[in-house]
Amino acid sequence: MTEPERAGTALVTGATSGIGRAIALALHGAGYAVTAIGRDPQALEALKAAGLQTLALELGDRDALRATLAGKAPDVLVNNAGMMPPLQPFCEAEEEDIDRTVAVN
Repeated sequence: MTEPERAGTALVTGATSGIGRAIALALHGAGYAVTAIGRDPQALEALKAAGLQTLALELGDRDALRATLAGKAPDVLVNNAGMMPPLQPFCEAEEEDIDRTVAVN
């Protein structure tokens, strides 16, 4: 039995919950070969069981990001990942929290 022809490839960041998960599943349902990126191992396993390719990846780790995604050229890219630093006045924020927020978002 041959595998059905795919509509293309898609890469979705922040795919382990909420809107990112819904987008990843919708693209998969529309025939795309989806690579779902996230940090939650259980959620990634559930997506894998649904037929998606998964990658556990911290988007703030630029070296890991470059190495893992080198040579990949998806037809569709959904940059959905985001994070919120601790809520406090900006002038009291830790520099590493600011840097991580900018890198991920």
